[in-house]
Amino acid sequence: MRAFNHISALKPLIRIALVSCILTLVQGCSMPSATPMPNSGVLTGTDSAPRFRQASFQSQDANKLEQILRADPMLAGYLDKADQYRIQVIFSQIEHNRSNQPQLITWTFRQDESFYYPASLVKLPVAIFALERLEELGLDKNDRFEIHPANDCSRYSADACDTVEQCIEQIFVYSNNTAYNRLFEFLGRDEINDRLRDLGYQGVIQRRFRPGCGGDLGLTTGAVTFYDQNGNVRHRQPARMSRRVYSPPRPDMRAGRKTRTAIGLIDEPMDFSDKNYLPLADFHQMLITLIDPSAVPKASRFALNASDQDFLQQTMAMRPRDAGGNQPDSFRKYLMIGGQARMPDTLQIMNKVGLSYGFVSDVAYIRDTTKDVDFFLSATIYTNQNQIMNDAVYEYETLGYPFMRALGQAIYRYVLSRATQGGSPE
Repeated sequence: MRAFNHISALKPLIRIALVSCILTLVQGCSMPSATPMPNSGVLTGTDSAPRFRQASFQSQDANKLEQILRADPMLAGYLDKADQYRIQVIFSQIEHNRSNQPQLITWTFRQDESFYYPASLVKLPVAIFALERLEELGLDKNDRFEIHPANDCSRYSADACDTVEQCIEQIFVYSNNTAYNRLFEFLGRDEINDRLRDLGYQGVIQRRFRPGCGGDLGLTTGAVTFYDQNGNVRHRQPARMSRRVYSPPRPDMRAGRKTRTAIGLIDEPMDFSDKNYLPLADFHQMLITLIDPSAVPKASRFALNASDQDFLQQTMAMRPRDAGGNQPDSFRKYLMIGGQARMPDTLQIMNKVGLSYGFVSDVAYIRDTTKDVDFFLSATIYTNQNQIMNDAVYEYETLGYPFMRALGQAIYRYVLSRATQGGSPE
């Protein structure tokens, strides 16, 4: 058994029961040289002894990840149109050096070369920040909370999640927008972005996922009250208004050629400059930080206690049937899984997906408990052949999901082949 599998932060993963999908495992390709992930604020260096380290050597061939992917004929067809599909891939493998020390080695393909819309990926940091905030306030994730609306944007139906635990479960199992909106309400627009900056991230999370709430109306969050199990008030929080203006994180935040609006079709790309955005690499690093906090500097770690960290890991690994739902295992797990297939019990996928305006994204930690296989994989693809935004005509089923499934399986085969060969970096 690999040393990485003894990491204390991952012990809860061994207990997670996940069940679905049959993979045909084939021989992977040869081991490429690797390069550390370009610095985007979090994964560079450490001030404590990490369980795994980022590799410090430089690649002799920057195209090795592309070579791995092109070994799959189906993926090769996608890569031929990588610019059109705005494809980005980030792959971090857990390897052992000659001293048998586990370390992270990261390869990227087209990282940050074009704009993508993260959509529900932003729910990952918001869920984490909500648990941090509860710890700071001395509250419990099972305490019931109520939002007192400041306007229609902060008004919710009676059946909305009413504990942070429920909201987080709905975020990861179903990617529920209302659950995210309620945690956004609790945290506050400016407070979310302050926390991002504290951790070294430079994107922006400034909107609920709610029609009509992107302008001035969406700047105010309602008052919040928390109650204990007996109905006693534990915490009151007043309504807040954000007065900050956030600059677009990048200059090219546009997609498509035409946009469907309430007044009809306009002959302009959709402008995403006032929407939520963080680079794909930031979400990739957030997941690494959640799995092994000691892999990053103390200033970049989440302020989570062990119980909340375990809760997040286990919740991110859940499938709909684990929560009583009837959706297939692939419902919110795009990498490796497809259609109605059921995951085998030995396969664990802790992830967060994004799906909107033709963009399909997944950020995942994938682990096979019976084989020497575990890795981090993040990817995005844009599927909008008619180039009309907001028309609900996107090629998710024919292009997006098949790409994600093939990508996850290709990387799995590669990592499995490396484990079988006993390969390790120089």
